[in-house]
Amino acid sequence: MGLIIISFIAFVSLGLPDGLLGVAWPGIRDYFDLPVDALGIILICGTGGYMLSSFLSGVLMRRLGIGRLLSLSCAATAGSLFVFASTSNWWIFVMFAALSGLGAGHPFVLLANKDLYEKSGIDWWTNWFMQFPELFEFFPAWFIVSIALTLLEVVL
Repeated sequence: MGLIIISFIAFVSLGLPDGLLGVAWPGIRDYFDLPVDALGIILICGTGGYMLSSFLSGVLMRRLGIGRLLSLSCAATAGSLFVFASTSNWWIFVMFAALSGLGAGHPFVLLANKDLYEKSGIDWWTNWFMQFPELFEFFPAWFIVSIALTLLEVVL
């Protein structure tokens, strides 16, 4: 059951930063005083990290185990978001974009592994993860943002 909980957390952590770049780019660009094409550097580093982690998922899963690898992926994503919010150095921001990509690549490969759920004896979870990943990725993020905006509206 612990693996299923980690899987839910992994799916939620995948969905949270997805919309970050599109929404935050105008502010990031102004903060670091960058040209528009600097966005390409972040996209290339993030995509490169994502691809590298996807390619290495099998090897790392055998060495670390599924639970540890999912936990490390979630920690990499969360750590990257923290650095995105707190750094004042553009190149550190870019390096952590690559780390964010590394953290995002493993869960998609691991959670799409049907054998993982069949070996756990919880076969019906496979159907939920494989058929409705957007529900588990984006709904919690949407829900959290909706509550935060509602609270801000009430307070202000």
